[in-house]
Amino acid sequence: MNNIVKKAYFAHSKLTYGSKEEHLCKIKISKLFQLFCPNEHIAKKNPQASHNLYNKAIDDCKRIVFIPYKGFIGKGVYSNVAYALSKKYPVYVYDSINDMLIKVISVCINDSTDWSIKYATYKTDNIEIL
Repeated sequence: MNNIVKKAYFAHSKLTYGSKEEHLCKIKISKLFQLFCPNEHIAKKNPQASHNLYNKAIDDCKRIVFIPYKGFIGKGVYSNVAYALSKKYPVYVYDSINDMLIKVISVCINDSTDWSIKYATYKTDNIEIL
């Protein structure tokens, strides 16, 4: 039996930090992965943390799970996902309506002036679903 715990970096909008949505998603996703939540481990301790700290955490986890906000991702989540994809780490979006993880294959800037909500979109591979 394999007892290796798979870790995942949990990327999500700052607009969801501490929310019921964040809490429920963490419960669901934690059934599959040990989550690293940057808002709990990096942002609280060092609000001015550089991208290097976030990238180091992504390198440690070797995968990302994210939740979109209003169907989009903000600049921070975009940066996390783009970095992970560049490293060929698996990236998944959590679909809370259908309670499943879907593999993400790319991200694309949608509105570079809206850093919080509609900054970017993502494309999924509906073949690989967890």
